[in-house]
Amino acid sequence: MDYEKRTWLYLKNEFFWVGDSKNETLHIGLISDNQAGVRAFMGILHSLVNLPASYPSQYLTRSSAKVFPHYLIHVGDAVQSYDSLDEWQTEFADPLSYAWSSGQGNSPPPILYAHGNHDQDINSRYIYTTGERQGKNWFSTTLGAAHLVVLDSQPLAQAETQLDWLRRETHMEAWMQASFRIAIVHIAPFIEYWDPRAWEELGEKYWGKYVQTKLVPILMDSGVDLIISGHQHIYSRGWMSNEVGKELIKDEFDISMNSSDKRQRVRVIANSWKQNRVLQGKDNLTYYIDHLQKGAMMTVIGGAGGELDSKQVEDWGFYEKTVLGQHHFAMITLNNEESRLIWRAYDANSQLIDKFDLIR
Repeated sequence: MDYEKRTWLYLKNEFFWVGDSKNETLHIGLISDNQAGVRAFMGILHSLVNLPASYPSQYLTRSSAKVFPHYLIHVGDAVQSYDSLDEWQTEFADPLSYAWSSGQGNSPPPILYAHGNHDQDINSRYIYTTGERQGKNWFSTTLGAAHLVVLDSQPLAQAETQLDWLRRETHMEAWMQASFRIAIVHIAPFIEYWDPRAWEELGEKYWGKYVQTKLVPILMDSGVDLIISGHQHIYSRGWMSNEVGKELIKDEFDISMNSSDKRQRVRVIANSWKQNRVLQGKDNLTYYIDHLQKGAMMTVIGGAGGELDSKQVEDWGFYEKTVLGQHHFAMITLNNEESRLIWRAYDANSQLIDKFDLIR
């Protein structure tokens, strides 16, 4: 009996490798907090995948025509329950796969993932997401001209281990020599919008104390340029000088900013800095970080699908931009020729809601 050999092709894919050369222009997409909001998440991903149609052409490269963005950073809370494979499939993997296959005909780009409080594994194993790191949620990588540290905002029993690692990491040559130093951590150190009852009565305002009082001082002392967080389901952005930061994390300060004297002290410092910045140049959206008072840009991007926050519970005094009522995502372009980090934030309809440039 003769048999005819047949081959069926069930899946075809191409991977476009983007190296770590500092001379390359890289695009990095940023999303966070899409849990339980699949419909809105699909809209965000559709806009992100199709963004090159409206992105400034001078920032697009030859590789952008084949894959955009080159990398994706998720700042946590992709699912409600870490151990639910159903949620990982339906709320995260399926939307990503569909968005890229329908928009660009290929797979999603490599993803850097910072775990949040909803996708926290209480057993600290993280078998689905940490791979060879075997449960350690913190790591570092270099992308083009930037060096990034991805941190765990609630490391439980491994809190001191992560701090020791971060102290070593921020003394490494890769960190110190990078044009831009970026930290990714889910819980924003300075949250302003939340459910008031949960914030006060349920004590959720203390969830970020580890980030605020332990991680941020190390990062600020080590010259971090940009801290990207989620958790709060609105968009916020502001430059926090080291002087303001030291006031906010002093030992006598409570996690809350509700007392008027605390708010006034920080606001005086922040307003003085803003007035000096106006005198330094006409474009208040361009930050020449070597000429500024030392500090870091703080961004909160927790709007990729989850129910949006609307009630203000704190007023930290340094945020320069806040956008309520809109799901959103952000894009970083690293342009090494100009030593420039370009930040653009968009709503679900690809409309620009905020922008700034960091120039070294």
